[in-house]
Amino acid sequence: WTAAWSTSPRYEKYNRLDNSATVHSIHKPLLNLSRRNSSLIVQLRTRMVGLNAWLFKIHRAESPLCQTCQRREDVPHFVFFCSRFTHHRTKLRTALGRKATSLSYLLTNEKGIHHLLRYVHATNRLPA
Repeated sequence: WTAAWSTSPRYEKYNRLDNSATVHSIHKPLLNLSRRNSSLIVQLRTRMVGLNAWLFKIHRAESPLCQTCQRREDVPHFVFFCSRFTHHRTKLRTALGRKATSLSYLLTNEKGIHHLLRYVHATNRLPA
């Protein structure tokens, strides 16, 4: 089974996940969030979110590229690189320091999630 799994096209995607995480540790930070915010975090974690890379994949956008940067608009681009949101990203980095450069931290730690949601809402990039 292990050999078959390692050749699966899904292997790379799931191999990137934190193996030390448990179901409880993954869901605990979401318990105190509104349904909307909890849904946003799950969408960002799964990369199935209203950014052009995903929308293009499901045939809801003409291009996977960011309209500002002309680079693939995926979660890392949106959170770390898009020049359109530099001001908001600066606030995120001021609040979290180095931890603001870890997508894993932003998506799994309660403090990281709180500040990431502030960033997401401030950008007005993702639909409510």
